[in-house]
Amino acid sequence: MKETSKKNDSRFAAVTVNYDSERLSALYKYMGDKNMCLENEIVDVIEHLYERYVPPSVKQYIDFRAMGNMDNQ
Repeated sequence: MKETSKKNDSRFAAVTVNYDSERLSALYKYMGDKNMCLENEIVDVIEHLYERYVPPSVKQYIDFRAMGNMDNQ
């Protein structure tokens, strides 16, 4: 994973995957025709995987740390 400065928040990281370029172009085109955003759909899938696989105690810890970071801003 590569860290990114999205929203000036160091908690965000970039995810890179390899996918067939023609299929990706078609996906962008047809999702765009329906005013859908591929990136948002991918984030939804990743969020679903997080909810499914990460134990509740780890989620609680991550949320706790995120709240601490917000208090320091």
